[in-house]
Amino acid sequence: MYFVSPNCGETFYLRLLLTVVRGPKSYESLRTVNNVIHNTFKLACVARGLLEDDDEWVQCLEEAAIMKSGYQLRRLFCVILTQCSPLQPLELWKRFSIHICDDLAHKIRTLFTLPNPTEGQIEDYGLYLLNQMLGEIGKSLYDFPPMPQPIENWSTVVGNRLIIEHRLLQIQAQKADTETNIGRLNSGQRSAYDAIICSVLENKGTTFFLNGGAGTGKTFLYNTIAQKCRGLGHIVVTVASSGIASLLLEGGRTAHSTFSIPLDVLENSICGFTKQSIQAELLRETKMIIWDEVPMQHKYCVEAVDRTLRDIRDNPKPFGGMTIVLGGDFRQILPVVPKGVREEIVNASLRRSDLWDDIRVLTLSLNMRLNTIDSRNADFANFLMEALRVPSWYVVQRSSSWHHKTELINDDDWQRGGVNEGPPCI
Repeated sequence: MYFVSPNCGETFYLRLLLTVVRGPKSYESLRTVNNVIHNTFKLACVARGLLEDDDEWVQCLEEAAIMKSGYQLRRLFCVILTQCSPLQPLELWKRFSIHICDDLAHKIRTLFTLPNPTEGQIEDYGLYLLNQMLGEIGKSLYDFPPMPQPIENWSTVVGNRLIIEHRLLQIQAQKADTETNIGRLNSGQRSAYDAIICSVLENKGTTFFLNGGAGTGKTFLYNTIAQKCRGLGHIVVTVASSGIASLLLEGGRTAHSTFSIPLDVLENSICGFTKQSIQAELLRETKMIIWDEVPMQHKYCVEAVDRTLRDIRDNPKPFGGMTIVLGGDFRQILPVVPKGVREEIVNASLRRSDLWDDIRVLTLSLNMRLNTIDSRNADFANFLMEALRVPSWYVVQRSSSWHHKTELINDDDWQRGGVNEGPPCI
């Protein structure tokens, strides 16, 4: 007789009965035990005592329920179903469904905006998620009778989870007092706010760079702009180049995780998602992107996002015609180039990108962390601005009959030397 794996279900139990039942005349006689006809070969094997009980899996789930999360328990239950062939999977589900679905009430409230999901809805959603896990290995709940099937089509209800997250941010923004924050903006912040909001409302698709040192209120301005646009029903994606900076933004994420930027980014790189993905669907619905701490990113990262947005939005304009707010301070950390010399670091900066010609620079200069009424604080703020002032650098090439070299010179050297080559960099 051919070998049959226990994972083959009824075929395995049929083979097992054929090895112990003498002279069966039909499939029905194989399923008959003590003059009782059973519905499946598996139940016939149970009636003959050919299979072990589920005590081992009960003990396993009891121990796991103490220390494992709902997601981990669903993974474990999926393994038990597919690899261990339990006798009564339905009884296991009924006994441990409370633990397996213990995290789903919060998920349903968050994803489906159902304030008070019933126990039936929670269990049905748990069956849907379990069926999805089984589908990853080519199985379904139909392969493990008499396991119940999910009643609701949760995939239709869910939709795009990323868009749903931003819809929740819109609801929060509509409840917030945005006008109070707008009234707290200083003159420089208000000028930048008006320019950005005008671009969003009139669909101009302008790319801005908000230039300002530490303490000038860039983060407060980002959150005020995002809150205003979300309150109007628009989707605003807020990202930052570092994880700590992203925590200061409402709904913030890191740029690499949001846009799937390759770790080893190249001159012609694109982001790591397709036009049919949920990320692409989100970015097609997005009205504006706010990206903080951009100067520390390699220019190829920004160019990869620009290239991807033009593709998925089918728009040849910079960043697919979307309003973009980049921000940061070039006097702080520049892109890290492993073993790179000064010229290579300067060349990796956003200022050296072809995108820079289309970027409108907005500047914040008032330090909001200092009490400028006190003359000493005002003098200290001016001292910081002067101490941190970095001269504009230029990449130039000098050639002669015997050598050719590339070097950096600053404004003073540029004026003294009368050099005419090389565009400004930083």
